[in-house]
Amino acid sequence: EGSTAGSFDTWILIQNPTASEATVDVTYLVQGGSSIVRTHTVPANSRHSIYTNDGSQVGPNKSFSTFLESDRSIIVERAMYWAAGGVQSAGGHNAVGVNAPHTTWYLAEGSTAGSFDTWILIQNPTATDATVDVTYMVEGGSNVIKTHTVPAHSRYSIYANDALQVGPDKSFSMQLESDQSIIAERAMYWAAGGVQAADGHNTVGTTGAATTWSLAEGSTAGSFETWILIQNPTASDAVVDATYMVEDGGNLVRSHIVPAHSRYSIFANNASQVGLNKSFSTLLECDQPIIVERAMYWAPGGVHPAGGHGYMGYRR
Repeated sequence: EGSTAGSFDTWILIQNPTASEATVDVTYLVQGGSSIVRTHTVPANSRHSIYTNDGSQVGPNKSFSTFLESDRSIIVERAMYWAAGGVQSAGGHNAVGVNAPHTTWYLAEGSTAGSFDTWILIQNPTATDATVDVTYMVEGGSNVIKTHTVPAHSRYSIYANDALQVGPDKSFSMQLESDQSIIAERAMYWAAGGVQAADGHNTVGTTGAATTWSLAEGSTAGSFETWILIQNPTASDAVVDATYMVEDGGNLVRSHIVPAHSRYSIFANNASQVGLNKSFSTLLECDQPIIVERAMYWAPGGVHPAGGHGYMGYRR
């Protein structure tokens, strides 16, 4: 993911934790355009910021993916900010980079309900066009499969709200299977108080399912809403035990059945789960390999959901 279109500002943040200066080649794979390569020198034991909107980088009005190659071991994140309601940097999201492409990616969260917009962003860093099958596992509905061709050395965007994809008013997970190694992220935006794209969140996909997942953050205090999103990509129903480890309280264990090839949502605020006014972590243990994400939303100034973030769980 990366965009300098409209009011979007995209920053690439690099940490060089080594004792030597790093030379980093940054390749911008521009959607509908040619690749752009820029070289940066990152001093030893330092942080380095790249403002991609700058004309010396990718410049304005571009959608792109980024590929970084360094002669030293580095750490890379990307932060994006945008204006909403005439307020600059009213919304924002962040994601850490990945160090290897894969042919299979999973994303447990996705929604086109209400004002939610969901985008799937794909990078094809290979020299061959990629055929990508996207399976939308719709909560309470049938799966939808769509096939996309992602050109070599390019970025590609899928707007899930489109009627040619999953369409409006759906909650879903996604499985992407490609004949070339790719990278996949998901970005979501929503309106609040009549302001379009008031905020948003983003996460890179995961390349594998697991039977145990952990989420350190969770809150139902104040205006916080916490959702746990589960994808079951297997052919068998999954029994999931969710253990809520409540701060200054005991553990609560709740069991859920997640149907085969489906997406499942847990609203932690519900009295049947952890309930209100709690801070907690969550441990999920399952008899089938699953994928787990967590989304949180809150209401500043009484506007709901004006803020939010999403996070892929830690699998083990």
